[in-house]
Amino acid sequence: MLKFEYRICTSFNWTSKFAEEMKTCFFNSGFKFKNFKGLDNRNAKEKSELISEAEVVILAGGHVPTQNIFFQQINLKNMSPVRIF
Repeated sequence: MLKFEYRICTSFNWTSKFAEEMKTCFFNSGFKFKNFKGLDNRNAKEKSELISEAEVVILAGGHVPTQNIFFQQINLKNMSPVRIF
């Protein structure tokens, strides 16, 4: 039986763990990354550089209202990466 676990990542440890799990899943599915970087409040000041360097931006995990607030704070809507998933 599968156990469903719901987490709201208020801890950077959980955010880092989730990002590493996602990276592993992509790697196991045949995707290779030159760089794989997370964006959260620890490095939000670097948002423009991180997003402009990205070929793909994946929006994943977390509590949707909390994510929405973060996306508004970093002004994600007005950034222009190649692709956002």
